[in-house]
Amino acid sequence: MEEGMTRGMADYVRSAGAASLMSAEAAKSFEDARAKAFDNRLRLTQTYFETKQMYHDYRQTMRGQRASSEQLFRIAKTRAPDPLSPSELDPYSGEVRWPVLLASADYAQHRVIVENLISKRVADPVAMTVEERASLRASLDSLAAQMNANIAAYDPKEYMTAKNFLQSLAASAGVGAL
Repeated sequence: MEEGMTRGMADYVRSAGAASLMSAEAAKSFEDARAKAFDNRLRLTQTYFETKQMYHDYRQTMRGQRASSEQLFRIAKTRAPDPLSPSELDPYSGEVRWPVLLASADYAQHRVIVENLISKRVADPVAMTVEERASLRASLDSLAAQMNANIAAYDPKEYMTAKNFLQSLAASAGVGAL
């Protein structure tokens, strides 16, 4: 009987040791898993920023060199509409000589508004109110929209002449490009 008690005690001590050993192994495995998860997050972050830098470098390469302010000025100047000649817009009376397409009766309503406002602007450039500038711009926009709506009915050359004329007129009137 004494022998059974001693063996039972020995089994108890061995079981306690084995439990401690397994707990230590479990803690070690948990710490290894935690360290690996941290390394994975670190690699993910590094990969993200490396990829972002590679994309940025690629975009810079594809974009090429940025234009200087002089180049931008030259580009803007070439894209600006040509000023109207004195035969198209009389600088003293404000009389507008419309291209054939815009001289038709279809555009008379907006033409009258534009002519009145242009005459007023020529007479006294600083007397034009903000509302009058907006009205001039709206009338020019309406002329352009009406032309665009009927584009299929026009000769392409006449259409482009009229469109360029409106852009130049807007620039000459100081209401910006169409």
